[in-house]
Amino acid sequence: ELTDSSKSVSGATIMINAATTCKAFGRAKESIALYETAAEIYSRLLPKDDLKTAALYNNFATALVDLDFFERAEELYKKAAEITGSCKEGLLDCAVTYVNMAHLYEKWQGIESEKIADCLSRAEVILENQAIVQNGYYAFVCEKCAPSFDYFGYFVAAQNLYKKSREIYERA
Repeated sequence: ELTDSSKSVSGATIMINAATTCKAFGRAKESIALYETAAEIYSRLLPKDDLKTAALYNNFATALVDLDFFERAEELYKKAAEITGSCKEGLLDCAVTYVNMAHLYEKWQGIESEKIADCLSRAEVILENQAIVQNGYYAFVCEKCAPSFDYFGYFVAAQNLYKKSREIYERA
């Protein structure tokens, strides 16, 4: 039984944090019920295009990938990308979603999947967008995405992302 406070957006956000922690410690199966409950609360209390919902979808999808629920993960990643890609404030998170999707397609369809290149291309276009403010969060996202570009053999893109993040951190 949920308490009144856990039925709030704040309570759902705490559930998402707990679920993400479970997933990080190899307990993805245990995270699913928490993500599902949080999704139900968010769907009642937040607009469909809220960035918090996109973050939920992204984190939930990563747990589903760990459990080999690929179609459901793809569906959630696509919803996250739709929300984050539709507003300037979400573009960096959209890039992260596309990078996560590349890993989904590798695990689901193999390293030769053409969808991997499409996802990485979409992420790179976002990260190269000069209209995005190049602040600390931008540096963080570049640094977070770079290893995936490197892993998939996009070495120049990876080096550019590392370089951008280093330059921003050095200015700070």
